[in-house]
Amino acid sequence: MTDWFSLSILLGLLSLDTTAVGQFMVSRAIVVGPLVGWILGDPGLGLALGALVELIWAGDLPVGSHLPLDTTLLAGVGTALAVGLVRTGVGPEAAVTYALCAGIPLAALSSEAENLLRKAYVRIVRQAQHQVEAGHLATFESVNVGILLSQWAKGWVTAALALAAAHGALRLFPNLPAEVISGLSYAPWFLMATGCAAALDLLVDPKHLIPLVVSVAAASGLVLFLHVPVLYLLPVSLFAGFFFSIVRIRRERRAA
Repeated sequence: MTDWFSLSILLGLLSLDTTAVGQFMVSRAIVVGPLVGWILGDPGLGLALGALVELIWAGDLPVGSHLPLDTTLLAGVGTALAVGLVRTGVGPEAAVTYALCAGIPLAALSSEAENLLRKAYVRIVRQAQHQVEAGHLATFESVNVGILLSQWAKGWVTAALALAAAHGALRLFPNLPAEVISGLSYAPWFLMATGCAAALDLLVDPKHLIPLVVSVAAASGLVLFLHVPVLYLLPVSLFAGFFFSIVRIRRERRAA
């Protein structure tokens, strides 16, 4: 957690990708998690957490006025907290579960801040329209630059506050009862099942469900019989399932 200042700047920049700049999908949790993990020295843990976030919130889409949970902040702050816990000797499964539990309300607050900011943008744009009608054509350029800077500032400030809160959650972990810590170690199974259910719900065609189910089942078998940590197999099963789904869809299109 010592790199929270640079991480907050990075997360602020990545948050611009969602709506303001590029939309290159670098703000996706599956990218943010490994990136933050790589900066902190544990990209595998970041990949596992990012994949879990992508699965669980796969169906949370910005439809109409609905503003999805800030999964960029959740993946970034969650990975930082999880890496910090692992460095203290906490198991990766318990670390990721605890990091997600601590990160979800922080991500929800970030989404609420974004919602308030967008309401302010509506008033600013209306004022800019009146200025343009009066002949001040350069107003829109100033408004665009101002909104872009405010979006980055919002991402930076919320990330910095969330990382500070995560640092407090890091210190709180040793005070948890032993039973709770033990339960956190087994919770990734439940989270993985929840995420797979959310992903499967999006794949309406039953033929496309088979590859994802088979990949998750294979990963579960490796966990049970070879004692491979479930957390590190989660991204493998996620990528494998969707990869074979894409291959199957392409073959069907060629056949048609």
